[in-house]
Amino acid sequence: MKRFFRWLMIALLLLLIAGGAWLFWAAKSGWIDRKALEIAIRETDKATGGRTEIKSLEIGFPDLTVHVTGFVLHGLEGPNQPPLLVVDDAIADVQFLSFFGRKADLRSIRLTAPRVHITATADGKTNIPSPPNRRPGRNFIDNLLAVAARKIEVAGGY
Repeated sequence: MKRFFRWLMIALLLLLIAGGAWLFWAAKSGWIDRKALEIAIRETDKATGGRTEIKSLEIGFPDLTVHVTGFVLHGLEGPNQPPLLVVDDAIADVQFLSFFGRKADLRSIRLTAPRVHITATADGKTNIPSPPNRRPGRNFIDNLLAVAARKIEVAGGY
């Protein structure tokens, strides 16, 4: 029985070392950043009903800062109109509350040069998109305002 537990402990230790090595490789190779970029674009598209472009996304370890450059959210604007939202640079400080439950707390966010372009037609239609599977009573603006950060800093923009 002692022998079994010794082998079990050795196997668990090797598994822990292998997992740590993989995590180190994934962070240093940019694999995590690429996956996070794919997820950010997909989830933003799904949450807003718009089309998202992100030039780059980098996650800083171990402090979990997220640095996004070239964020563009296209709404229902025409091809010759500016997009709904453009942010040149954004840095967010994130704290994971539950990794398995996918819950996170946005401690702070800094937006550099955000530009919002809202257009309305004579019949009252705007370029603000609506998510395809939205909950009753919640629209894009409600979802945007539901994002709570302890500190929001905006530099430049209009």
